[in-house]
Amino acid sequence: VSFVRASHRPLHKMEITCKEANVAGNANSFDWFPAEQGLYNPKHEKDSCGVGMIADLAGAASRSIVESALLILENLDHRGARGCEVDTGDGAGILCAMPDSFMRRKFQELGVELPPQKSYAIGNVFLPRVEARRAEGKRIFESTCASIPGLRFVAWREVPVCSDCLGKTARSFEPAIEQCLVVASGPLATDARRLEAALFVLRKKAAKAASEAADT
Repeated sequence: VSFVRASHRPLHKMEITCKEANVAGNANSFDWFPAEQGLYNPKHEKDSCGVGMIADLAGAASRSIVESALLILENLDHRGARGCEVDTGDGAGILCAMPDSFMRRKFQELGVELPPQKSYAIGNVFLPRVEARRAEGKRIFESTCASIPGLRFVAWREVPVCSDCLGKTARSFEPAIEQCLVVASGPLATDARRLEAALFVLRKKAAKAASEAADT
């Protein structure tokens, strides 16, 4: 199954002063809304996302599902928000099941053999482009993983990207993207729900630790 999403947040012309923005406390946040005024009430704000879904009714995995999902995404282009540049937007993409055979092939190229399906996880991690900070981010993730019973970090894989299509603004914020391989052991290796729960804790704890490190 693949899900596709093109995100768009409605824009409103609002009168707001710097003083009001400072009181809000998060004026630089993408989730910030003006205070209630006139006919405007921030409680009525909603994202206007375009979403498409495609699935094989027999449950068979195939490249054609991904290709169809990408086609849907292209056709939802009009639902995506853009800034002053036509090639800088707020992001869109597809969500699909783990491509086990593809990942096995890619990690074999790195000399790593994957364990049985559903006993490992691969995460997409956005890291700083500055090498020292990038290494620190990876160290934080690895140490956090080591602190969670039943999870073992194995390897990193650099994700190939095509940055030529990005606008100037998007490229200035482009992160380094790497994939992390985490293997389950003990009860987690045979219990998908417990593995999902442990991975959720890993993501939350690693993100919190990275945020705290960035503030120091």
